[in-house]
Amino acid sequence: MPKTSHLPPISPSSHPRDRDAYAHQREWQAHIDAGRIGRGASMTPEHLAQIAHNERVLLGR
Repeated sequence: MPKTSHLPPISPSSHPRDRDAYAHQREWQAHIDAGRIGRGASMTPEHLAQIAHNERVLLGR
């Protein structure tokens, strides 16, 4: 078996009450509120119609 004592220990996952987890959540929410995350490009009606057509053909819907 290879020697692994030179490797750093694996840290446990953060607990939801951990301050760092809350800080991360606040930073993530700030990106969402600023519109940088979660708002993809709008789909045109033609694109939506093509998707519906593909679903009917492939999935029998």
